[in-house]
Amino acid sequence: MFFINKENLVEASNDKPIKVAIKGEWKGHANGVFKIDDKDLESMIDNFNQKKIDIVIDYEHQTLKNEKAPAAGWIKELFLENDALMAKAEFNEEAKKYIANKQYRYLSPVFEFNAKDNKSGKLIRAKLHSVALTNTPFIDELDELIANKNNQNKGEKMDEKIKELESQIIALKDENGLLKKENEDLKKQNEESTKDLANSLVENALSSGKIANSQKEWALTYACKDLEGFTAFINSAPEINNMQNNKFANKNTPSNNEELDVVKMMLEA
Repeated sequence: MFFINKENLVEASNDKPIKVAIKGEWKGHANGVFKIDDKDLESMIDNFNQKKIDIVIDYEHQTLKNEKAPAAGWIKELFLENDALMAKAEFNEEAKKYIANKQYRYLSPVFEFNAKDNKSGKLIRAKLHSVALTNTPFIDELDELIANKNNQNKGEKMDEKIKELESQIIALKDENGLLKKENEDLKKQNEESTKDLANSLVENALSSGKIANSQKEWALTYACKDLEGFTAFINSAPEINNMQNNKFANKNTPSNNEELDVVKMMLEA
């Protein structure tokens, strides 16, 4: 049996009951005329409560076709509400996606009347055999299924949060790349400034006679690595000309036409 009310919508979620049967009479079904009354609805509830298994929700009544019939969900409880048979159901994730994408919109319950109980053999007035997800309902007197709004909102919010985090990560990467480039530029500028200052100190040391021309390369390397150390060295180093004219000069002192090794002399001092 297929029941749907296009004016009403029911959220397909584990905490929202779905309508699976109502009272009434239908004369156009292929299996003949049938009707459902209060006693039939109560019989369906009693039969369900006596069983130890849930009622399957399948796709397109596959359970009736003796073929592979994966469940879309399970009915966990039946109860009456406003003269209708309501069910608490659990839909699996695949079914929820079908419903959310409007690939399946309607419910189709299957009823059995005057069937025998499997265990006792007694006649059962009416029972709910199964419920199917379908798009071709027999009668439009049950509620249309829609995706749970809360779940949709949670999903949308989660997607938005993920996109926001991805944007933040991209922004941080861009910022990190920019900072890295700025750091490299600053490092390069600092190296150039240090080199310029080292050149200046070495030239001053040469012009003031603190070092010899043969020591220029060494002095530049020293100054670039340690400006403070080189500056301290130059400040404490005597002028080469003064050392050459020192009255205490001896045979170990180079002649006027020889250049002094200032570094060696400083180490020997």
